[in-house]
Amino acid sequence: MSAPPEPALVAELRRLRAAGASFGAIAAAMNRRGLRGRMGGRWFPATVRQYLLPSRPAAATQNSVK
Repeated sequence: MSAPPEPALVAELRRLRAAGASFGAIAAAMNRRGLRGRMGGRWFPATVRQYLLPSRPAAATQNSVK
């Protein structure tokens, strides 16, 4: 089975997390339901975390003072 459209998938992940589910429990639920991630693979806790946490900003550029 393929993943639902991304906004619906993220909403479901957020709903489960708000209900108190751990990243591991959410990953297990997605795998039991036969859902696949972006790359078509199994879910892992880190996969769920990547979907739910905001992207990290690019490394700040350091300006040297002369």
